[in-house]
Amino acid sequence: MAMDTIGVRFSGEEKDWVNAFARVNGISFSEQIRTWINERIEDELDAKELAEAVKNDDGKRFSFDEVLTELGDSL
Repeated sequence: MAMDTIGVRFSGEEKDWVNAFARVNGISFSEQIRTWINERIEDELDAKELAEAVKNDDGKRFSFDEVLTELGDSL
């Protein structure tokens, strides 16, 4: 996969901190940053989906016994 190069400025302390995490994880500085960015994006999308689900929640809940009855022999 072709990758673009971008520049991001870090203080020396920030760079050391990221490098330390990258070493612990056995990955490069760039890979650590990409991982964190992708995780953050996924978290933001999950939070938006949750907010939408909560907004559309009808309040209906099912007991464990009701679920077992509904599933019947499919378990």
